Amino acid sequence: MTPPWRRVAICVDDFGLNAAVNDGAWRLVEQGRVCTLACLSTAPAWAEGARRLREDGSGRVEAGLHLNLTEAFGPGGTSSWRRGLGGLILSAYSIGLPRGALRQEIAMQLDAFEQQLGSAPSFVDGHQHVHQLPQVRDALLEELLRRYPTHRPWLRDTAPPKGHRGHRGSRGSRDGSAFKPRLIAALGAAGLATLAQGMGFAQNCGMAGVYDFSGTAQAYADRLSGWCAELPDGGLLICHAASAAAPGDPIAAARVREFEVLSGGGFGRLLNAQRLRVGRLSGHLRGGRTER
Repeated sequence: MTPPWRRVAICVDDFGLNAAVNDGAWRLVEQGRVCTLACLSTAPAWAEGARRLREDGSGRVEAGLHLNLTEAFGPGGTSSWRRGLGGLILSAYSIGLPRGALRQEIAMQLDAFEQQLGSAPSFVDGHQHVHQLPQVRDALLEELLRRYPTHRPWLRDTAPPKGHRGHRGSRGSRDGSAFKPRLIAALGAAGLATLAQGMGFAQNCGMAGVYDFSGTAQAYADRLSGWCAELPDGGLLICHAASAAAPGDPIAAARVREFEVLSGGGFGRLLNAQRLRVGRLSGHLRGGRTER
């Protein structure tokens, strides 16, 4: 029997970071390869990105807040938070984050999102997945409930799809790609899922797309094939595509490789072969914990 089609979201992270990310994301939207954008609402190119979203008006894109607590943006950015990821994780797990400042930062980024886009976020996740950390997840969900008591955004679950084992390299051996997604999930996916279930927030059904940003375009295409095979209905594939390399971006080369692969004909054929339909997850997910 022919397997059913599965709806998945393909999300470009860091929308608003710079013009190259915005352009790459929008070109993928126009191709129908992407319908989900995780937005840095205090980044230098967010105002321009939000303008394009407002002018589109087609309803094909769902935009969410990409909560940032680690990136100190350069000229044009407005974030006041200055913490490295390692220090943030240690402080969160030792319950050492300043609660008032944390709540203020979350509220400020939601304000910046709403003011530029004119609407609430369809979903919320975190730059470097900080949204799932202790203290952060509590403050975030409290603020989301306060703002959106009846129309709650869905939340990114970072747990990999059920059965994820990493992907085979060119010589048939595992490439080690299972470790990073499991480490990310171990830093807070279960804790966030418990809170989400108790508060009635929906989540995606497994997340794919995590790797170390190394390798060739062909290596990325090979990973995509494995990720697409693993994703269930309601799953999420994240990417960091950009149409050009921006100066000072440490993963600029990887962004361009991702864009080239995701915009190519081979990826379109892969989606059809795997019976994946790219679509919005808002309204497709149920509240509380999802099956992974």
